[in-house]
Amino acid sequence: MKYVHPDIVVGEPIPEIEPRIDQDRLVIVRRWNVWWRWSCVLAILLVAVSLLIRAGLVAGIGLMVALMVLWLMPIIRPKMRAEIRNVRRANSLRGDANVNAWSIPFRDNAQCQLLSLTPMVFAPLIVSGSGGLSSIFLYTGIYAFMGGLGVIIYGFHARQPGQISCDKCSYPLTGLTIDCRCPECGVWILAANYTTDCPRIRSPWFMRIGLVMSAMGGVLVYTSFVNPAAFYAPVPRAVLFNLAPADQKAFERLINSPITQEETDQLIERFISTDVFDDGAWGSYRQRQWLGEQFAVGSLSDEQVDRIIEPYLDLSISAPDTAQVGDQVALWINSANQLGYSTDFNPLLYFGGFIIGQDPTPRAQATRPDQLADIQNIKHDVPSTRRPILVSPETVWIPEEPGVIEINATIVIAIFPSRTNAQLAWGDGGHAFDVQPDWVRVINLRHTIAVEPASGGDEGG
Repeated sequence: MKYVHPDIVVGEPIPEIEPRIDQDRLVIVRRWNVWWRWSCVLAILLVAVSLLIRAGLVAGIGLMVALMVLWLMPIIRPKMRAEIRNVRRANSLRGDANVNAWSIPFRDNAQCQLLSLTPMVFAPLIVSGSGGLSSIFLYTGIYAFMGGLGVIIYGFHARQPGQISCDKCSYPLTGLTIDCRCPECGVWILAANYTTDCPRIRSPWFMRIGLVMSAMGGVLVYTSFVNPAAFYAPVPRAVLFNLAPADQKAFERLINSPITQEETDQLIERFISTDVFDDGAWGSYRQRQWLGEQFAVGSLSDEQVDRIIEPYLDLSISAPDTAQVGDQVALWINSANQLGYSTDFNPLLYFGGFIIGQDPTPRAQATRPDQLADIQNIKHDVPSTRRPILVSPETVWIPEEPGVIEINATIVIAIFPSRTNAQLAWGDGGHAFDVQPDWVRVINLRHTIAVEPASGGDEGG
């Protein structure tokens, strides 16, 4: 049954009334607003942090999921859900169910809508923001366009507690006597149920704001696809240097404009310090290529090359700590970090083989190189059939007697000019290349395996 305001008396002028506000609902909405206001602050901080640390895909998704869980807390908390059910039950008993959604002041209602949606707007930016300014403007444009349409639609339906008005057009009827004709839409007000005390908000600003937002969003989306470089034109050069390691368009704007040697050195140093060769770094492929070109022309010092390569020299022999006589023991080389590929800066890995125990014969020795970028990180302590992609040196060894066996391996990492794949000759005194490398590093690895006697079951078989 539709709610009828008790102050309406047929045959008497409709009085001016105190707006009927659902105080219970208002308390709940204001609680939500406080919670979601902090969620908005956290969303902005998470986007900023993801950009500063250049979060990869997995880390970005993790931050986004954490934000969404926090956003849902006001809705999924049992205490809050119980309070909402109580308010709905009370409104239904009073006959207020039809106006429940608009029974609080518009300001509180609009804040609730805006604050609840804002974290969801920022959440995708935690992942997509690593794509640079152009991706941020693209998402901003999409949200602005859709948000503008939402504001326009919202304006056609938005209501708030107010004076007794025409149920059809929301024109205020204060002073008129039922039955009467609505002065605006002309409908006959034959009874009190033709009125409402929750009239629609009659404001042209919904349409104006919505059109402006949609127009701006459309321009941003169009520019993102057609001419994304336009976003970077007004950006100060100092800011472009900060954006360049992870923002390809900012980087291209820098190198396509006149750049001094001092600025080139500054850019090289910034790329090294932010580790653009990290394979998990988004938007850094073109930067890696440029840094490789600078290496090829001799613009990088040996110390700078050491700093680039150092994080990717955390190599280890992947093998179990214990085994039994007769077991097939797989040995291979792991890298804790994956190097991003660059054609002009491509460290090559030469494997000297596995030296097992007292046997001097190297196993899986290679004279031709593998790419350091292809060595994958595999956790051998987790049961898995996964193996390194393409090139990681590996072999299978079968222990013949119990004891503590020491496994040694020598790896030579080298970078050559002009993308040369030089061959290496191994000898008792070390190694020799047929082409002199620009940079070389020798790594010695060691691992021990405690070999136990075969189990009784195996011996009996």
